[in-house]
Amino acid sequence: MERRHVKLCIQDDLRYKNREVTEDLVNKVADVLPYFPPEVKLFATSGCKRVPQKVDLMLDNDEL
Repeated sequence: MERRHVKLCIQDDLRYKNREVTEDLVNKVADVLPYFPPEVKLFATSGCKRVPQKVDLMLDNDEL
């Protein structure tokens, strides 16, 4: 799955959790997901499976 598609999943998950969708937060979450090839960050190796976990992690970190 391409990075742009993963970003859509991140936006959907934020909306589902009634959180504000900002480009900064979406990019932060997208940046911590694993990609192939790693230097280009083009295809997410796990698709959107890990998005809810990573969104929760970033939201917890931002609230500290």
